[in-house]
Amino acid sequence: MSKKKKLLIISTTQLRGGAEEYLLMVGQAAMRRGWETYALIEKLSGTEQLRDDFLKNGIICHDARISDVTCNAEKKSGILRQCIGIFLVLIKVCPNVVLVNMPGWTTALGALLACALLKIPTLVTFHLFPWRCKFGKKRIRLYQWFLARNQKWIAVSENNRKYISETFQVDKNTIHVIYNGVKKADLSDIALCRKSVREELKLQDNAYIILTVARLDILKGYQDIIPVITQLRKADTRIKFVWVGEGQHRDALIAMVKDHGLDDCVLFLGHRRDIYRLMKASDLFLFPSRAEGFGLVLLEAMACGLPIISSDANAIPEVIHNGVHARLFSVGDSRAMLACIESAMSDCSTTQMLARNALSRSYDFSEEQCAQRTFDLIEEFFNADK
Repeated sequence: MSKKKKLLIISTTQLRGGAEEYLLMVGQAAMRRGWETYALIEKLSGTEQLRDDFLKNGIICHDARISDVTCNAEKKSGILRQCIGIFLVLIKVCPNVVLVNMPGWTTALGALLACALLKIPTLVTFHLFPWRCKFGKKRIRLYQWFLARNQKWIAVSENNRKYISETFQVDKNTIHVIYNGVKKADLSDIALCRKSVREELKLQDNAYIILTVARLDILKGYQDIIPVITQLRKADTRIKFVWVGEGQHRDALIAMVKDHGLDDCVLFLGHRRDIYRLMKASDLFLFPSRAEGFGLVLLEAMACGLPIISSDANAIPEVIHNGVHARLFSVGDSRAMLACIESAMSDCSTTQMLARNALSRSYDFSEEQCAQRTFDLIEEFFNADK
């Protein structure tokens, strides 16, 4: 009788972003491969849609007070609460393999601890590790112990792998690099998307939409766009900045926009499920991130043929090359960002050439390839445990 295959996906986040889209992709791939798949995600307003999408795909969702914010997981007592909550679910589900999502470099410590205590085969995917972190010796030894307790670590870029290796003083060859993947976009309805989105947002037909999709967080660099908007609105009143995402700095960013008198130029749309539709309706994709593990949303813009202007944060140059696939500027440099936007608007032939190159480049990062490489590791764990 064949052994039942059970995968448990753990997310300790309180919001949905690119790291969580990766989890959904892995969950869907697990179901297609015949794995009994579970997800442990705390039921919060920011995770409700993610949980719904898991359920729609036949993935069984468990709820426990395990998010980093709910547990206050920056403190030892919070890490312990998170660990206990996850430990109990591990005992209940008895998974063959666990996948722990690490959207940030200090998140989900209780999850790693619970899995290590039970020595359950565990994949840990680090999404954002933008620099070498200064942890104390005890924390470093703890992570080294995690790795020795039947864990495999995944970095989403070479940049990530470098800093994970240096931070925790482990051989970088023990860390697997698996780039995120993206679905191909249907580009046959671009004209329809442009029309319907402008109608929905009550914009003129000739509105020039500069789209940003990212968590509303200081690390995503939204504040660096403010001086750019101030300059551009003087030159072209058609320009509208559309910001998609939620996050802890939403109120602060809204206040900043109001304080600069830019209410009529910036639209806050919150979390949206129709990202491809918005991208196909837009004229430019602006990504000013100050710290980026990979940048899944960049792949989505590339797949939609949308011209890209981005910072050169961390792993971004691994994905797109300046002057080949996009226009890149130095992190935090608003003047350079402005120059890139002006160049994109004035030199349309080059802008479209870069977008075509980026579309071709997006084919190198397929969802199928990402899922296959992840499942190669999951199956390694499963077969070793037989």
